[in-house]
Amino acid sequence: MPDNSAPSDRRTAFSRRRLLATAAGTMVVPVSSAVATESASMATEGGLPRQDSPSRAAQTYINALDAGDRTRVNEVIAPSGALSNWSRTEFAWVESFEIEYVGFETVEKRRGDIIGEIKLTIAGNTGTARYRFREADHGWRIWDAVDGLRSTENLSENAEAVAEAYVAALDAGNRDAVNDLIATGGELSKWSSREFEWVTAFEFDFLDFEADKITGDEVIGDIELTIDGNKETVRYRFHDTGAGRVELYSAVGGIRATGEVSAEAAANAYVAALDANNRGRANELIADTGPLELWSSRDFQWVRAFSVELVGLKTNRLQDDTVVADLSVRLDDSTASVRYKFRRVDDGWKIWEGIKPIRWNSLGRTTSHRLWVRVR
Repeated sequence: MPDNSAPSDRRTAFSRRRLLATAAGTMVVPVSSAVATESASMATEGGLPRQDSPSRAAQTYINALDAGDRTRVNEVIAPSGALSNWSRTEFAWVESFEIEYVGFETVEKRRGDIIGEIKLTIAGNTGTARYRFREADHGWRIWDAVDGLRSTENLSENAEAVAEAYVAALDAGNRDAVNDLIATGGELSKWSSREFEWVTAFEFDFLDFEADKITGDEVIGDIELTIDGNKETVRYRFHDTGAGRVELYSAVGGIRATGEVSAEAAANAYVAALDANNRGRANELIADTGPLELWSSRDFQWVRAFSVELVGLKTNRLQDDTVVADLSVRLDDSTASVRYKFRRVDDGWKIWEGIKPIRWNSLGRTTSHRLWVRVR
């Protein structure tokens, strides 16, 4: 039996790259007043009206593209489907074109799925785009792109969309939505209700995403965001887990329950705990499975007499979940360089090993307290 979901040779399929190439220099402002009027008259309380057929969903989708309405466009995409929502970055080009819905044709029906071919024009160019539709509680939604205006094969764009959705869900304090973006079979565990509590006290804002490495079905990317106005960059590994669905697979330097969003933040917290003479907090930041022993009460005594400040830090990533950091630490009026290895563990970033740790060297028989570095 022939595969009807494959693009036909008798039609012109749109692709973003081809469209931008053929329409280069033709910047058209979308004519969308009629669409806006239709959307307003159809609006119901709670958002998108019920899409009672794939053709209706297709028409709503194309009209929303023409109106430059990214929110409405994303509402037509199934939340649990293989096609990720449009990010701000990838949606920017849409607003430069006039897009018109022409018609819809069902290509294939199979187990609740319908593959439909949408005929449309973009900036005067006529073509078709095929999508897979599925019916949900609130009507028909787009599930996947067979060869749509954007393809699920673009891992970088999909990872960016997931990153933006992840930060938005954190900002909304929606733990279920956050966990839905984490791969079930991945190395990153789902958030528990207990460790998620601190998230609701902060405001998160997505700024940018940059793919650092793309290999096969994997993307390692940096998410730039703000947490209560403080800019941070966190790194995650994303996997295409099947059917074009991209999910968070592991955290190279991510956000977790301790509030430490990076090895640098963990180093700051550790030095702050020393300065506050908080031995319990300092020990919480040392991985209990690592080779660096916890501070004993006797070992910690000398710290209490001094103010401790982190004045500089340089990190060098050795592996995905391991960072070696050189810390410049001031103890009263003395400054020294110390080195630690950090690892990403279940509770967040922790100090794993002291390569040149802050410790009191009892062999230095002196009555003056200085910062001693014991090399192990």
